[in-house]
Amino acid sequence: MKFVVKESFGKIGDSDIRKLQASLNVNLPLDYISFLLKNNGGRPKKDTFTTKHDEYSSDVQFFFGITERAIYDLASCYKTFSDRLPSSSFSE
Repeated sequence: MKFVVKESFGKIGDSDIRKLQASLNVNLPLDYISFLLKNNGGRPKKDTFTTKHDEYSSDVQFFFGITERAIYDLASCYKTFSDRLPSSSFSE
């Protein structure tokens, strides 16, 4: 699925990723690191999608990034919801 992100949370660099991973004691998937370096979260321009066989539709309001806005911040949300994430989401 190809998408365009609008309203990203500003540019970040490799050092920001390393700091985030160290603070959370996780290794982010390489695809997500690439996404963060390119977009750093934000709102998708097209925020609705349908499933593979057009059975259901849903939406994505935003992608987490590295930002001071806690509701959109990956670290803040990880700390809040880490007990609800599958253990395979990140490698520790």
